[in-house]
Amino acid sequence: MIVVSWMVEVAEEFGLQQETLHAAVSLLDSFLSTSNGVPRCVLQLVAVGCIFMACKTLEVHHPTVEQMVAVAAHSFTAGDLLRVERVLLDTLEFNPTTHTPYGFLHLLTQATLAATSNPSRCNQPAASAAIALVTGQDQPSVSGLYATEPAMEVVVSLAMYLTELALLDPSCLACPGSRLATAALLLAHTTLSGHCGAWPMMLTAAGLTQADVSPALAALQRLHMVTTAPASPQLAELLMPFKAKFSQDCWCRVAVDVTPWHHRL
Repeated sequence: MIVVSWMVEVAEEFGLQQETLHAAVSLLDSFLSTSNGVPRCVLQLVAVGCIFMACKTLEVHHPTVEQMVAVAAHSFTAGDLLRVERVLLDTLEFNPTTHTPYGFLHLLTQATLAATSNPSRCNQPAASAAIALVTGQDQPSVSGLYATEPAMEVVVSLAMYLTELALLDPSCLACPGSRLATAALLLAHTTLSGHCGAWPMMLTAAGLTQADVSPALAALQRLHMVTTAPASPQLAELLMPFKAKFSQDCWCRVAVDVTPWHHRL
């Protein structure tokens, strides 16, 4: 969706958290799924309204109404934005909070870090419970099975890239966040390590089976391969904000330095 690609650019311009971007897209998806149709001429206004609501919920210092109007090149007024915010709240029954794949990815990463390296690094109660399941098994750790393992920050950066690409795919938006996050972390680790040795541990930590995450894995793998050879100039332009963002050093340059996994999972 073109509007989602533009929302990524807006989030980058304001320096918003990853969770804010994912929440905004989730709000937009929820609104569009419950409305009778939104004219294209007001879709940008609705998208800005979703970003504005997500910022109010998650950001410590959120952009002002005037800044939100300016980022859309003043294609609507401040009054328009406030009115659409009320429409969004009414439609969503004043419940702007939403669970996103990013939240699940953060939790699963905590569990994986603790299970593979240092348990004291995990400060999430739910993750601690998952770790207890993982470490209670009579099996060696992944690091004990393989000579080299990819750095966790690179794995997480690639998983974040995959979950952000998923914002473009309606089938991924319909997938439960926990399954999409698990699939992203599994695919990221497999892509970087060349093996599936971490799958049992990660699936146990997530409380899922391989069958649960297979559809999301296939979709994410397809999306990742598309980034290397877009089928059209229009698709290449749509992917540009994602690739530019994750080509930065702070994201370990995963958009340019990592080759997609082409083997069947």
